[in-house]
Amino acid sequence: MFATASGGMGGIWSMGAASFHLRCQRSELVQALGAADAVVPSTSAKPILTNLMLDAQAGGVLEIAATDLQVGLRSVCSRVEVVHAGQVVVPARKLVSVLKESRSHTVELTVDGGSDHPQLCIELGDGSYRLPTVVGEVFPQVTAYPDEGTVVNLPAEVLNQMIRRTVFAVDKERTSAVLSGVYLGINSDGVLMAATDGKVLSEYDHRCPTSVVGDAALNAIIPASTMGHLQRVLDAGGQGQVAIALVGKLIFVRMQLSSDPESKESIAIELTSRCIEGTYPPYRNALPPKSQQTMVFQRDELASAVRRTALMTSSASPGIILSISRGQAELSNLFNTSGTAHIPLTCTYDGEQQRFGFNAAYLSHVLKAIGGEEVMFELNGPGRGIITRDGESTFLVMPISLPNSP
Repeated sequence: MFATASGGMGGIWSMGAASFHLRCQRSELVQALGAADAVVPSTSAKPILTNLMLDAQAGGVLEIAATDLQVGLRSVCSRVEVVHAGQVVVPARKLVSVLKESRSHTVELTVDGGSDHPQLCIELGDGSYRLPTVVGEVFPQVTAYPDEGTVVNLPAEVLNQMIRRTVFAVDKERTSAVLSGVYLGINSDGVLMAATDGKVLSEYDHRCPTSVVGDAALNAIIPASTMGHLQRVLDAGGQGQVAIALVGKLIFVRMQLSSDPESKESIAIELTSRCIEGTYPPYRNALPPKSQQTMVFQRDELASAVRRTALMTSSASPGIILSISRGQAELSNLFNTSGTAHIPLTCTYDGEQQRFGFNAAYLSHVLKAIGGEEVMFELNGPGRGIITRDGESTFLVMPISLPNSP
């Protein structure tokens, strides 16, 4: 899959009759398998990619590898009783489903190598199963985290929030390869993530120590799918510090995964992904240096009003109209045959009457991403986007054209 940075898993392998035998806690194995299974494609032109490689090692370590050739992930369990070391490649979905449905506390995995078609035997307290294994094929190598190269360590909750507040703004229609990913910039002051599709923009600028010295800077464009995989792992119990390294055209992420925050035991997760080639555009040019006016809403009230107004929009006419005047506002939809909506809102605003058109989905995404009871938008004149800030985040929503008549 990737050029080796510091070892890895993969290759052609074979097994004997007494190879691969382990015992462990079912819940821990489910969590480790679930993290790896997240990157396994449902279908693939290369059937080997729909499998997981399990590598039981002497010393009580089980490594699980998965890849779709864009992203690779390794889960490392260290609380395993390894009776016989060995490797086995098995169907991912079947194995994960069997273990998830069981209520057994423990699980025992053994390879029956007594025939030309070895099987993985799964012994649980409430049932036993046998799965076919893959023999003689090449399982793509999943590169290990580099021994040296970490440029920043972030708390898991910070990284999760950075991803959540930026990835929604990527270009989902893939009109531009670079805009289909999230920009990652690392310098001596901290870490920055940004995404835009030209209609909505999100930036998260987090100040923290890094290994970058002086005026040097590292940057990369990370595929949105990679960010999605990372977020799923973080949501599943990512904790502590997350290490990030950039080596060549690859990004490496290492973290600990635990379903129990009080437990000292955890699963080591290493994710590797190719970066998108190209240069990210100077998106900050779209951010005006100084706002002219502001308007303030109750965030939940505005978010609800946007959702309700959007019920009267259509795919051909997704726009909504925000009309504001001193102390009050109204949301309505652009006229279409689906119906109409007029929703009044309270608003802190001291200026002339104005009307703005927005795509309802973009405004909803921004309101969902931010926190706080109130949201303040900076107004920057006709045809310019509105800006809202929340802590280390900045969001820009561009307007859409409105008919001349109110």
